[in-house]
Amino acid sequence: MAQSEKMKQTLDKLEAGVMEFFTSEKFITYLQVMSKFHTYSANNQVLIAMQMPEATAVAGYNSWIRNFDRHVKGRESITILAPMKLR
Repeated sequence: MAQSEKMKQTLDKLEAGVMEFFTSEKFITYLQVMSKFHTYSANNQVLIAMQMPEATAVAGYNSWIRNFDRHVKGRESITILAPMKLR
């Protein structure tokens, strides 16, 4: 097989894979989560999409009490990465 034919097959596979990814249900779910949590890092957006894509708000336990005067009961927690300030 000629080098140009291998390259064409590789590019065809890549194109098919990209099209499959961008039209998949997981990607659509990620975009929906990303639109709701655009201020979060990409890593945290992925974590939210994996654990609870239907979430409408995400905050720490104490933040719910302090900032929203809400007491969390009977809800399952999810894990996200907390930002760290380096000196």
